[in-house]
Amino acid sequence: MDSRKRILRPFFLALALHVTILVLFALSALLKTKVVKEQPVPEIIHATFVDLTKLPKEIKPEPIEKVKSIEAQSQTEFNQKQKLTEIKEPQNTPEQNQAAARALVEKAEKARAEANNAKAAEKAKEEAKKEAAERAREEAKKAEAAQKAKEAAKQEAAERAKIEARKV
Repeated sequence: MDSRKRILRPFFLALALHVTILVLFALSALLKTKVVKEQPVPEIIHATFVDLTKLPKEIKPEPIEKVKSIEAQSQTEFNQKQKLTEIKEPQNTPEQNQAAARALVEKAEKARAEANNAKAAEKAKEEAKKEAAERAREEAKKAEAAQKAKEAAKQEAAERAKIEARKV
């Protein structure tokens, strides 16, 4: 009997879960909301009504001479504006172009040489500083060695004096 109780409880829980899922599925199928499709908005056309009764009965075309004069006048105005906006560049001969190119090359070479000279001067200054620092170190070492030699001489003289004093 005890083993049946162990089996019945999970069975009923699983059964309740399945029944609940089926009920929810059925409800969702029955209670679907209606989808309202929107009507397309008609395009607005802006129009103007013209009363044909108020128009002149005969439309007289412009004389051809007047049209041609207006076209000629607009063409001359256009040409004048174009001339004002044009920037004329002088036309150089190939020899002049070569001379200008040579001048540019020479300027570039001079600038490069000046830059190299400046670099060489900086290097020379750095080397001079290094040499001066090296000399100063050497002099400091010599001075230190001389100081040690003096101290050693003083100690030696003091020891001799002590030795002579003991002899006496």
